[in-house]
Amino acid sequence: MTIEVTSDEYRILEYLIEHKKILVDELATKSGFARAKVLFLLNELQKKQVVNVNDVISEQYKVTELGQEILEKGFPEEIIFKVLEEKQQIPMKELAQVTGLDKKGANAAIGRLRKSGYIKIEKGMLHLLKHELPSEITSLKQALKAINEGRKVEPSRLKSLKERGLVEITKKTGYEATIRSSKLDLKEFRIIEE
Repeated sequence: MTIEVTSDEYRILEYLIEHKKILVDELATKSGFARAKVLFLLNELQKKQVVNVNDVISEQYKVTELGQEILEKGFPEEIIFKVLEEKQQIPMKELAQVTGLDKKGANAAIGRLRKSGYIKIEKGMLHLLKHELPSEITSLKQALKAINEGRKVEPSRLKSLKERGLVEITKKTGYEATIRSSKLDLKEFRIIEE
């Protein structure tokens, strides 16, 4: 059976047969057609029972201003750790001045480092107990860099970064086109005059 299509529909079919499924925005970019035209053509092909068009929701990740600052200066835990690595101990009252951290950020970092056994507070002094940066901080920094470069990261790291206010997650709704039959061949289509 031969299916009659316009030359523009045929062009869309070429991409769909090659990719099997493709996002409408990507199809618009590859075909050179405007997104609205691609949606129109897909609708016409859907009427001919050649393609399916479905809603898809994708998440987009963006590093926040605070996240950018951490990429430049380091995590508060990292900053405190470096100071303690150099001095071994420091009076708590001097921490903000020496590290340049605000009180809230410093206290949160101290809490996390204490909880994981990397530091202790004794008689108003902060002491280093372990001489390597927590692997959690290293992996979070790598994840933050990856997001900043547009790469994907594992969900647990993404959740931690979001909880710290370092990443924003937005949902984007779009459309995905799929060919109805994987056996479909371009030879089954005849281009008609528009």
